[in-house]
Amino acid sequence: MTSPLTLRRPGSSGVGLVALVATLATASAPLAAQNKVEPFSNGLRLHWTKEQVIQRFGEPTDRTWDAGIFGYADFRVTVYPPGNAIHRVVLKTPAIRLASGIGVGSAVDDVRRVFGQTSDVVSGQYRLSIEYDGGRVYRLTISPVGDAFAPAATVAGGPATPGSRAAGNPMSAPTAMAGRWYGVNVANQLTLTADGRYTTGAGGSGSWRQRGDTVQFSGPLTAWNGGTAVLSRGALEFHWTNREGAVQYFAFVRKD
Repeated sequence: MTSPLTLRRPGSSGVGLVALVATLATASAPLAAQNKVEPFSNGLRLHWTKEQVIQRFGEPTDRTWDAGIFGYADFRVTVYPPGNAIHRVVLKTPAIRLASGIGVGSAVDDVRRVFGQTSDVVSGQYRLSIEYDGGRVYRLTISPVGDAFAPAATVAGGPATPGSRAAGNPMSAPTAMAGRWYGVNVANQLTLTADGRYTTGAGGSGSWRQRGDTVQFSGPLTAWNGGTAVLSRGALEFHWTNREGAVQYFAFVRKD
């Protein structure tokens, strides 16, 4: 059976390829294997608050009588006080995929292969309630095993927590990202400078801006998830689903 995680290089990215540093080649397996749920392909992070979700995705288009339940075309969120932290996410369409590639439309056999179970799944801190129609997922609900979701990413300075720099608030020191980043599963490198500019190994260039654990790029990197990357486990990850429904994933790690 073909893996749902299909790695492809976008052909029109304009990002040149350079030799990959050999010592980083072995890092791709742990990055893919550590978490089967996060990051989501749309960049949503489960430890975010309501305010951080709206900051990222805009004003909700799917509202209910309860201000703690809101959403968008592809997903719905439930938040709990205090702090309005996410307590439940429901995926409604195939547009969003988990880190493992599972999502609405996935076959029951693929779910079993990834998680070892098919309906009520526990994977790390996540509890997944999966409903099927005709042998394919039609609704996927993610809630925490405990009282709340813990941050799945750790960046320089310690673990991310709601309200901290990595939880979606502006970084006070943008130089934390500055440096040279090497591709883990793609032969490329990025050099980020403290003035908000970057260059690629082939001379492409653009700007970057960090907000919490999300980094937005302009220029040639917009070919990857519109230029949106997420900091996860010390890596800079581009993760999205293309028009053909294939999950795309590229990761970079910094080497000073």
